[in-house]
Amino acid sequence: MVPLGLEYQGRIKIMHLAEYLHDKVGLPELKEGIIEPLVGMRIAVHYGCHMIRPSYAIQFDDPLLPQKFDALVAALGARSIEYPRKMQCCGGEYSNVGSMEEALTIAREKLLEIKSLDIDAMTVMCPACFMQLDNKQFMMQRQGEDLAIPIFFYPELLCLAYGIMPEEIGLNFHRVKTGSFYEKRHSQAERMKKVEEAFDLEALERCYQCRACLDDCPSCLTFPDFQPDQIMQKILEGKADELLTQQDIW
Repeated sequence: MVPLGLEYQGRIKIMHLAEYLHDKVGLPELKEGIIEPLVGMRIAVHYGCHMIRPSYAIQFDDPLLPQKFDALVAALGARSIEYPRKMQCCGGEYSNVGSMEEALTIAREKLLEIKSLDIDAMTVMCPACFMQLDNKQFMMQRQGEDLAIPIFFYPELLCLAYGIMPEEIGLNFHRVKTGSFYEKRHSQAERMKKVEEAFDLEALERCYQCRACLDDCPSCLTFPDFQPDQIMQKILEGKADELLTQQDIW
């Protein structure tokens, strides 16, 4: 071995990719490179066990109600959809100790819930979580279960928003096909162009995030089925035409 005259002094700060993108790069700079935003796409975030825990050591985000990964998804123009099993483990550790049935059960519960909520894809940051949710889902599909939920590493979604083609980032190597997401993303972009002609999407997004009307509006308090935020959500998802057939806006 030839000495190189280099010395490691332990002053390098190690950062998780999500931490680096959110805290170091920052959302405004991240948005600057977006060419094809994922507007209208409904994405489920999977935090996994090691992005936020143990919280006393990592201190990246709230371990019970984290928001930073969701914010990274929203920065791409997509909508991060809440779901009850959001903080549930992917089950990958069961695979590591040979308990394959338990691993499948946990992954299945999470994926079935996402399927029922009409979510377009799930995004992860962890390779182990990706293998569990992509590979195990593929196994379920081979056994006849109709799931077909694309699983993306967040950097892959970032590349798509930056205008990089799927074949350039190896999406064809995923076990669960991602073509449906890519096709819907393009049809959604066409719908959103029409929505943008009639609405200020930035103003609608602020309205949707505020939701003070749910507690203050007399109509909301008198008629619980009337939810103005859901009207804003449908417009932001490119579903304005659906509102014309519903009673709420009238």
